[in-house]
Amino acid sequence: MFITHPCSYPLIPGKPFLRFFAPPADTGTGTGDPAAQPNPDEFLPGDAQLDDAAFAAKRGFPRATPRDTMTPEQQIAYYRYESKKQQHLAEKATRENAEWARLGKREDIAASLSKQEQDRIAALGDNERAIETAKVEARAEGVKAGRDLYLAAAVEGQILAVARGADEAPDAALARIRSALEFVDSTKFLDADGALDVARLQSYAATLAPAAGSAPAQQNTDPLSTMLNRQSAPTPGSGGSMADLEAAAYEKRKPAGQ
Repeated sequence: MFITHPCSYPLIPGKPFLRFFAPPADTGTGTGDPAAQPNPDEFLPGDAQLDDAAFAAKRGFPRATPRDTMTPEQQIAYYRYESKKQQHLAEKATRENAEWARLGKREDIAASLSKQEQDRIAALGDNERAIETAKVEARAEGVKAGRDLYLAAAVEGQILAVARGADEAPDAALARIRSALEFVDSTKFLDADGALDVARLQSYAATLAPAAGSAPAQQNTDPLSTMLNRQSAPTPGSGGSMADLEAAAYEKRKPAGQ
């Protein structure tokens, strides 16, 4: 009923300020790279009726063309068009939400719809009411089965992301967390709407974090990490500063005997 904002605005160095995400179009490339996909056929009012040449002349970039093949000027025009399009969609969503808001508060509308559904069920015959009741029960059973199947894994993953130590192997951290959760009811981490309560999960995960200074569960086998850990800062006076390096290079370039 109520429409959410249609775009997001992350900051990306070297990229335009506005960045839009949408399901990638199927171009047969199989890359999934948004920059390699043609722009979507989602136009400002009136643009859908334009042919490709008229659209390019009006908007400054070719339609149905991957962005990475556009010229810099065309890419700038494309992102400017995307900004206008998202502004148009946001204004449209605001107008629609305002129309729905005239009906009353969301809670009142939900209560009214629930009352109407109850009245509809009460007006049915015995057979029809039994069928409707069976549908509701089957739906509830499906939700419960899905929750029971995936809730434990979801809780483990959320806690693992917070409670795993910097030098702790993933398998060892997961085994430690599973041991701590063995007698914990995973449904305690759900809020009133049945969704994961992130604040409660993070609070509990903090109690499972390894103690500071504990020995790593597994030796680091990452060669790049090992190499970086072996590096040490130069001691004062050892020629490690930029000034010392410049002086040494100057001495090497001096002619012999000077």
